[in-house]
Amino acid sequence: MIYCEPELKEQIIKLYIQEGRTYQSLSDEFGFSTDVIRRWVKSIGKAHKRMLKEPGSWQKWKNSGD
Repeated sequence: MIYCEPELKEQIIKLYIQEGRTYQSLSDEFGFSTDVIRRWVKSIGKAHKRMLKEPGSWQKWKNSGD
């Protein structure tokens, strides 16, 4: 199992969704495989991906589980 600090995982997901970074560029920069990053992004679901594209939405999603 791959361990990643939650804050770093958040950052990687945000870079993919909000800035349109590729799995490969994120893999090269952070050292996680493209498959791992793809699973992280997939795990948040389509509805959350759409929401995260809107300004300020990430914090709402992040706090929704509290």
